[in-house]
Amino acid sequence: MGQRIPEKEIANFQFIRIFINIETNDITEARYEDKWLSHLMDNFCKIIETTKDSIPDVENINEKVA
Repeated sequence: MGQRIPEKEIANFQFIRIFINIETNDITEARYEDKWLSHLMDNFCKIIETTKDSIPDVENINEKVA
C-alpha cells in the first residue's frame, strides 16, 4: 500500500511518476450521496493541479489511463 505524504513535503522529493489510487471507499454514496462522483473528480483534479504546480516535470500515469 502507498504512503501518504503531507502536501507541504511533496516538493522536497524528486518524483519521476505519480500514481493516484482510487479505492472503493472513494466511490460511494455513503458520505456524499448522489454527488460522490463530483466530489471524487474535484479531489482528483486538485491533486493533479497541486502535483503539476509543485513538481512540473513529473509524469502523471493517470492522464495516460483516463
